[in-house]
This record gives sequence, structure tokens and C-alpha cells, in this order.
Amino acid sequence: MSSGAKMILALIIVSVGAGVVLAVVYNYANPKIEEHAALRLADSIGAVLPEASSFTKLESADVSFDPSSFADEIYLGHDGQGESVGLAFVVTGPGFQGGIKVLIGMELPGCTIGGVRVLEHVETPGLGARIEEDWFTEQFIGKEASGKLDKEIDTITGATISSKAVTNIVNDYVYKIAQELIPQLGVLERGSR
Repeated sequence: MSSGAKMILALIIVSVGAGVVLAVVYNYANPKIEEHAALRLADSIGAVLPEASSFTKLESADVSFDPSSFADEIYLGHDGQGESVGLAFVVTGPGFQGGIKVLIGMELPGCTIGGVRVLEHVETPGLGARIEEDWFTEQFIGKEASGKLDKEIDTITGATISSKAVTNIVNDYVYKIAQELIPQLGVLERGSR
């Protein structure tokens, strides 16, 4: 066997071995990663809808429309008696560097924002990443779904594009959910199930 064939065979063996190791590590780690992500999401939903003690994910089989036409994921929050107290929805919109995934809580009745959490982003560390800071996200709490949040939220100095992007994402989706989804769900009044 020539030296070139030996090098190719060695490269194939190393590549296959590395692929097998990666597959084993992925199969071992992926369930733990998914479990951690689910726990983080549950904590975040509790933070943006503090009155809710339980949540039900809205699936297309449960309603007469496709929930994904409104948001990536939608959760209906219930209090201890099973009464609807709000919605939490995961949405993704454009940022300065890439997509920004945001969790928004909307309290019922009244369609006011219960909270906002930035779940994922690839914004500039140190500047754009400040969109996760509490002082920024807490500005949204109690605001109505007016479609005019851009006039009510302060931007972050040095990260104007990123903070405006979050404001636009929240503004657009909250308004759309309030105007189109909530009437279809029939959960306008507190106490609807």
C-alpha cells in the first residue's frame, strides 16, 4: 500500500472515529440540554406572567387556527383556580447582528404587558447584549398593546439598534396578539377558561 493510500485510510479512520464520538456525546448531552432549556423557559414564563401558577401550550389541535401564524410558541397562563390570567408567547425578530428571541407576557383582561425576557440573541457583547438587562426590559411592564411602544421605551446608549429592535418586536407582536389572537381565543375577560 502506498504512503498516499495509508494517509487517506488513516484520515478516514480518524474522521469516522471523531464522528462516532460526536454522535455519542450529542446523544448523551442533548436530553440534558433540552431539559435545561425547558426549565429556563418555565422560569421565564413565570417571570413575565407572575399571576399564573400553571401554563398550557396552545397547539393547533386545540384551536381553529394555526398558533404559529402569531408566534413561535404561545402559552395560556392560569391561576390556582384554573382561570385564564394571561398569555406568554415566544417570538423572534431581526436585531442588529441576527435574530432576537423574546418571551412576552400579556395580562388579561386589558392586554397589558406583564413582562419581557430576551431568551436568545447574537447582539454585540457588552453593548447590544444590554437588551437583557432588567432596567431595559422592565420598561415594558404595564404598557398597553397600543402599537406605539416606540414612543414610550428608552433606548440603550451605544446599542440603539438592538434596543429599538426589541421594542419593535414587542410592539408588533403585542399589538397583533391583542387585535387578532385574543378575540379568537375568547379570553378577553379574566375568568375565561
